[in-house]
Amino acid sequence: MRDLNNLNREHDDKLKSQENSFPCGNCGIVYSEESGAYDGFICDECKEHEKEKVNESLYESHWENDKVQFARLINELDLLGIFTPDTLRGLADATDLSQTEILDLIERAKNVYDETLEKL
Repeated sequence: MRDLNNLNREHDDKLKSQENSFPCGNCGIVYSEESGAYDGFICDECKEHEKEKVNESLYESHWENDKVQFARLINELDLLGIFTPDTLRGLADATDLSQTEILDLIERAKNVYDETLEKL
């Protein structure tokens, strides 16, 4: 049986270690200050989980975002070679935009789509 002095010392050591420990702000697991923990920190596992949730949310919100999807559609049509000189003339006549303005819109749409891909 352990003596009272050992129990007191163990208790004091436990309290001392708790003073230098901090719970993760998400999961509550306690980490020591030596491991890099500080008041209000988030552990690496929780950070990774949050990052995955954000990426999923971004993907889902982009699907619902018309600006992104219209840019995606225009980008894909351009990659397929749809915007030939004949097509551009027809679009210019139908939209009362110049061919230069249409090409500018296509380029803007491609930039929006590229920026979106960089975020994912």
